[in-house]
Amino acid sequence: NSDTTDQFVVLGAGLDTRAYGALTQSTASLFELDQNAMQAYKREHLAKAGIDTTKVQFVEADFADPDWITALVATSYDPKKRTIFLWEGVTLYLSESAVQNTLVALKSHGAKGSVVVADFYSQHFVNMSKGKAVNNLLEATGESLNLGLDFSNDAEAVLRAFISSQGLALGRHQFLGAGDKKGPFIVIAELLI
Repeated sequence: NSDTTDQFVVLGAGLDTRAYGALTQSTASLFELDQNAMQAYKREHLAKAGIDTTKVQFVEADFADPDWITALVATSYDPKKRTIFLWEGVTLYLSESAVQNTLVALKSHGAKGSVVVADFYSQHFVNMSKGKAVNNLLEATGESLNLGLDFSNDAEAVLRAFISSQGLALGRHQFLGAGDKKGPFIVIAELLI
């Protein structure tokens, strides 16, 4: 909600276009973080489509680098302002330590009252996704699937323990696929700073 936040930061923005819709009418500062090649590709195609990107600050970042936060802090981003960090479809490509480092960086550079909206996949989903077709696609993109949380037994406790170990509080969250005998395959969660 742009009425209750000062900044909106999309972590691993990829081809996400949320920053080009209604958010451009808000007073919130808009930031998109991703690797340089993805940002170049996206900016080229946004320009071809005639989409105004002047309200968005593009920040080159690789979450596998423990010091990625310095790139965000070097912009007009203000760690004293309430921020919504959106982190979708990224954690499963990172190591557990890279995810932990990112969450710690957000906590230490985010104002009280800020929130991280993130998704976390189950270990079962990650293992199941390592089939030949997915591996061929991942090989073509130079990525691999890594982090999966063990949601097979008491997914709620596993999620709470993981989030609290990073010094964050768990807000609203929704497990998807909770009826499966091997547990849910993903959770979408608010992490409170």
